[in-house]
Amino acid sequence: MTLKDYYKSHVYEYAYNKGYDDCKAGKANPTGDQSDIYWQDEMDYILCADYYGSYVGGYEDWTAEDKEFLTALGFEPSDFIEQ
Repeated sequence: MTLKDYYKSHVYEYAYNKGYDDCKAGKANPTGDQSDIYWQDEMDYILCADYYGSYVGGYEDWTAEDKEFLTALGFEPSDFIEQ
């Protein structure tokens, strides 16, 4: 599975769960955060980190297609090196 495929298949699930948690916490406007660029960056980072942990496993194992998609999201492979 490529990063792009993983992203497309998990972005809805992530946003749904985030919205559900907001509603459960009693937030009046649970979708408000989703228009915020920082929320979007956080979501992108979390999805890429999950993909890295599940499918990549090492800095050198990102494919060219994965790197291209990371760049489109504003990241690079070194952002996901385990610390």
